Amino acid sequence: MKRSLLLLSLIMLLLPCSMPAGAELSTEVKTFRTNLTKFLREEGYSPTSNSDGSRIDFEHGGLDYFIYLSGSMPVQVTMRVEGLSNEDTNPVALLMACNDINKDAYYVKTYITELGDEGSTMIVIEMPCHTAEEYRYVFYDCVKALSKARQDIIDKYTEYEEQLGDTSASSSSSSSSSSSASRSTAGVTFVGCTAEDIDHNENHIKESEGAKIRATTAEYVFPNVKIKCTNPGTYKIKYKLFGPNGQLIRRINAEQGFSSEEEDIELRSGTEVYNLKGCLGPKNNNYFDAGNYKFEIYLNGKLFGTYNFRIY
Repeated sequence: MKRSLLLLSLIMLLLPCSMPAGAELSTEVKTFRTNLTKFLREEGYSPTSNSDGSRIDFEHGGLDYFIYLSGSMPVQVTMRVEGLSNEDTNPVALLMACNDINKDAYYVKTYITELGDEGSTMIVIEMPCHTAEEYRYVFYDCVKALSKARQDIIDKYTEYEEQLGDTSASSSSSSSSSSSASRSTAGVTFVGCTAEDIDHNENHIKESEGAKIRATTAEYVFPNVKIKCTNPGTYKIKYKLFGPNGQLIRRINAEQGFSSEEEDIELRSGTEVYNLKGCLGPKNNNYFDAGNYKFEIYLNGKLFGTYNFRIY
C-alpha cells in the first residue's frame, strides 16, 4: 500500500504547477475574473493578475495564494498555496507527507513541482464554478482548508523525517505543551524556540523559565530562537507571528508578508539562544487575545523552523 502511495506522489511530480500559457481566455473566464477581483477588493485584499489574466494573486495571513481560471462554462477554478521547498528536505519524508494529505483530504491535493532544490510542494483545491458570486460562498472555506493542509504537511514532514532518522534536523518541545518543527541549512540547525513577553510594566515573562504569557498583561511578544551553528557568520533572519484566527501580526516596519523586518544576525560557533525583536499587541492598548499562536522563523529567506505556543 505504501509503495502504491509513493508511486502516486511520483506520478503527481509530473503535474504542472500553473495553467497553460498563451491560451485565449474565454468570455466566461474574463467575466469571472472581473467579478472575483471586485469581490476580493471588497473584502480588503489587494489582488493582482498575471500578464494574460488567467491568474489572480492575493495575500492572506502572511501567505501568498494564487487562483487560476480556465475553461468556459463552468469555469475551472484552482486555488493554490505553496508548501515546503525541496531544498534541505528529505525527499522521501516529503513524499510521504504529501501522500497523507492526498489520502485523507479528497478535496485538497498536493504535488511536488519538480525534483531537486528548485522544486517545492504545492497544495491545491480545484472545482468547477459557474459564477464568481457562486465561488465567493466557498472562498474562505478554500483558504482555510489550504492553510490547514500546509501546516499538516509541515507537521507530517517533521514526523516522517524523525522516523527516517534524518540527522540534519532535530525537534524539541517546551514544558508549556508547545511544539517546534526543525530544519537546517548550511551548517546551521534550528534546535528550538520559546516565546517571551515584555508586559506593560516592562517585566520579562519567559516561557523558558516556566512562566505563562498572559493576554491581560502581554505587550510585546518575541521569539527566542535556539540555533546550533558550525558555520559561523552573518545571516539574515526574520519571522512571521500568526494569531489565533490565523491572522499575521506585524511590527510597524515589518517586511511585506512578515511580522518583522529582516535583520542581520551574527551566529557564533556552538549552540546559543538568539533574541529577536518583538511584536506589539494588535488590540487596543497593545494587548493580545488569548489563544494559540505560531512563529515561523526564516533564515536567509527560507523557512528555518516553526514554534507553536499559547497566550493564556
